[in-house]
Amino acid sequence: MSHHGVEDANSETRPLLDGLNVNTQSSFHGSGAVLSGYWPTPSPRSPHIAFGSGTMAPPLVGLRPGNADPPAERETDQDRGFVGTSARKRAKFTLPFIIISYFMGYMPSMVIMNPYIYDRIAEEYNHRINTSSQVPCGKDMNNVTGNATAKGIQEAIERRVSTLELYLSLTTYLSAILPILFLGPFTDKLGRKAGFLLPMSATLGKQVVYIIVIMRELPLPLLYLAHGIEALGGSFAAILSAMFSVTSDVTQPGNERSGWIAVMEALQTLAASLGQVIVAQWMRFGYLHPLIYALAFCCLGLFLTIFVLPETNASASRNGLNDLTTPSDVNQGRCFGLVSTCWKTVRTSFALYGSKSMAQASSGNNLRILSKRRLCLAIFILTVAVNFSRPGVETLFQLKYPLCWPATKVYTFSGLRIFLSWVVILCALALMQKLFKMADRHICTVGIISSILTNAALSLSVNSVMVYEAAVVGVMTRSIIPMLRSILSSLVPQDHQGAMYSSLSCVESFGASVFSTISNRIYYVTLSSWAGLIFMIFACIMILALILIIILNVLFVKETPRCQEDQRQSGNIQADREDQSA
Repeated sequence: MSHHGVEDANSETRPLLDGLNVNTQSSFHGSGAVLSGYWPTPSPRSPHIAFGSGTMAPPLVGLRPGNADPPAERETDQDRGFVGTSARKRAKFTLPFIIISYFMGYMPSMVIMNPYIYDRIAEEYNHRINTSSQVPCGKDMNNVTGNATAKGIQEAIERRVSTLELYLSLTTYLSAILPILFLGPFTDKLGRKAGFLLPMSATLGKQVVYIIVIMRELPLPLLYLAHGIEALGGSFAAILSAMFSVTSDVTQPGNERSGWIAVMEALQTLAASLGQVIVAQWMRFGYLHPLIYALAFCCLGLFLTIFVLPETNASASRNGLNDLTTPSDVNQGRCFGLVSTCWKTVRTSFALYGSKSMAQASSGNNLRILSKRRLCLAIFILTVAVNFSRPGVETLFQLKYPLCWPATKVYTFSGLRIFLSWVVILCALALMQKLFKMADRHICTVGIISSILTNAALSLSVNSVMVYEAAVVGVMTRSIIPMLRSILSSLVPQDHQGAMYSSLSCVESFGASVFSTISNRIYYVTLSSWAGLIFMIFACIMILALILIIILNVLFVKETPRCQEDQRQSGNIQADREDQSA
């Protein structure tokens, strides 16, 4: 294969590496990766640079740590030049269409679930008092004192709906943890396409079960089957893991990667919000046709993945799929070896965040990187706890008296809010990165503050205007997770990107199940007293995340002088060598 891709990837660092005779070795034995946050990249014009030949050298001149203050911010990682330029361009072009297709097909069943369950349960009550999800409040509720009977029926319906939704969510998210956990490492070995095909097929199966249940008006417990099928494929979290792995394969670390991660995160969110708005308007005329439309998009996504998307994992494209064509006895042994290797990779992905043995064997710089990873993971968990728990209780909160929003308005507002938020985020991201040279962690801080304000405002909302105001102050909330992904990506070796994103997706799935359960029960208990209490709790959680991001910023600021001193020392060593050779 041509080395043009290598030359392109190293065009920035090559002049700084030429002439250096440096011995480097991975501190993470067996992985061939350096976990210190500095990725020495070989230069074609410096063949005497040997990897794995001794002890780890100090950071090279010009190699800068990820997400440090400018100009030390532009990080580098291990070379990805084995993926051809044409394949990278085709992947960048195809991936957005695959993501749009998947989330346009994924959202209809998610939007329909709550109002469909609400309508089926409301049929058991007096429709003269409480009609359906489209008219959740009776006329008497508009009185100053309200109608105690109507409010009691509405709260009883909401409690049953929230309980069934909780169990359905647990069926999906808890069962999806193992598939998510192994799918990322498998894509590192077999290729990225597997990371798309399995969750897409499972989502397709879920839509089929939903269609059958709605067409035949079958018992609601059959929906557990639909969510169980989706869990086998890892659900949306597995798609996100594959999406960000491909993004890391075809981008350089730094502003390019963080920009692409933000764009892809925005794209999947915009596609989901657009699908949500369409289905919210469409379901006024029935629940069946939106699900058929979802099937068509799922099939389109499968077609694009199989026939158009190139393989971006170079090692998998050379070796992974070829293993399947070997004789059965050899193939069986290789499959066992593959499973064993993937299990080791799974353990490695968690060791990157918390291995005591790795920390004891690491250099001081690696210990600082390990601390940064742990802080990023903690902030990520807290953000997931809020972002994945809020939608379910927010829907019930808006349906409830005194807001009494119909389901169509609830989901239309939610979709438009997400869409407009990402438009603002993308514009603000370009402005903050290009004009103000803000690092990813600074943008993350802005997002956390925005999340605190919007949750605090929503907890006090008693009318529609206050809900709209809460949405305005929370416009930057969704920038937190993509910025954290970018920071972590710059702190993890290239050959463990899939495992890293898989671990984050596992955290998302596990967090969505655990934290949504807790928030659901809190809302259940406080429904009659202060339904907005759960949002104030969310604000307090994000205050804790704000404290952690401040600590992370301090670590990066403290490391900048160290990096400059290391660069000066390395430059002095090089000057001494040149004097000696002269």
